[in-house]
Amino acid sequence: MNNIPVEFMIRGKRTNYIVYIVIVSSLILSGCVSQPRSTTPEPTLVPTVVPTVAVTPAPGTPISIGSPAEIKITSIPKRAVEKADFAVKWEVSGGTTGNIDKTEILWDFKKGNASTTDYSHNTTSMTGKTPFEFTEKLNLPRSSTIYIRAYAIVDGTELFSDEYQITIFPEYTTY
Repeated sequence: MNNIPVEFMIRGKRTNYIVYIVIVSSLILSGCVSQPRSTTPEPTLVPTVVPTVAVTPAPGTPISIGSPAEIKITSIPKRAVEKADFAVKWEVSGGTTGNIDKTEILWDFKKGNASTTDYSHNTTSMTGKTPFEFTEKLNLPRSSTIYIRAYAIVDGTELFSDEYQITIFPEYTTY
């Protein structure tokens, strides 16, 4: 057999190199020939589980789950008249469990401090659960100036509101 080199002739010219270049270029463009892949593995994402831990305080340690207990007077009369009823309103809120063991209005004819012993008069004691607004009616027989303060015991803690001054005016008489 005859050794005939494989080559193409186009218009009398050798085209074996041109055909080779065309075939390799076609393979590269079609994706049959690609860059070698990296041997480094891709990272795998694994969800992290965070364990929950129950914390139990030592016996006798108070647990504060609510807001601090508060007491405030929400309404007093602008003008009170002797021998006529007038209302005082106050609100007790917050606390760990919010148990109102006792609440009342303390009052006296002289200024006092945050102490039940500084006031010689008090209204009827009430109880409840926070938050709660209380109303008490007062009726003073003579004109004067009184000092009032709301008082409560919430979850075993004593609370005092700010002190307010109310002037009691004489009743009007007509002749």
